[in-house]
Amino acid sequence: METTTIQPTPAAILQMGTGFWARKVLLTAVNFQLFTKLATHGSMSAKAIKNILGLKYSDRNLYDFLDYLTGLSFL
Repeated sequence: METTTIQPTPAAILQMGTGFWARKVLLTAVNFQLFTKLATHGSMSAKAIKNILGLKYSDRNLYDFLDYLTGLSFL
């Protein structure tokens, strides 16, 4: 009987790592109730989202957050 050893590939390792990031970004959006607020208020600008969520961090962080959610097809 022959034994097969499966070696993790770099792609699988990266997918696992970025899956963690995706989960964290999604759960952050859920904790902020972002999707509920968007459903209630409709389409909003990034500045309006920042205000409605009461976020105090820089605009760059906001755009990175929203871009990541867009890249995951959540926005």
